[in-house]
Amino acid sequence: MCAQLRRSTEEDLARRRRLASRRQGRRPRSRSYPLGPIGGPAMTSRPIGISSFVLASPFTDNDTQFFKYAREIGFEVFEVCVEDPAQLSAEPLIEAASGTGLQISVCGAFGPDRDVSHEEPDKRAQGVRYLKGCIDLAADVGSPHVAGRCTPPQAKPGCYPQSNVNNSAPGP
Repeated sequence: MCAQLRRSTEEDLARRRRLASRRQGRRPRSRSYPLGPIGGPAMTSRPIGISSFVLASPFTDNDTQFFKYAREIGFEVFEVCVEDPAQLSAEPLIEAASGTGLQISVCGAFGPDRDVSHEEPDKRAQGVRYLKGCIDLAADVGSPHVAGRCTPPQAKPGCYPQSNVNNSAPGP
């Protein structure tokens, strides 16, 4: 069941990315990043990005001027953190990314009200609705993923097996 859901979600995301690329007249992005922000060889094979958390919180459609700032200081990816989904939409994000050449990454802001593992069905459903909204936004803007910690803020008793490993640093 889980594999089927994952496969259907991946197929849906791929379809949405193709549609978004066609709407914007862009070809789908390749997975290789041979050039750095100034056109020279990249220091790594992965692009360097900045999170909207450090620029505006919550990030809204009115904050897209930060895309230009991020590009000017050398970033290649702009991570949009979805704190308040009602204040974000795909169109302004796509326009800002197209104008700057930045890639968009979507990050969820999970907390107690968005716990997809909550015992209470209503609270769990609220978290699932939020996560689906993030996935829809990611597909619409061409983000290859939804980043963020999708687990509850506090580990529930019994979630993780007990370990005999002592993780404390040695004393002086």
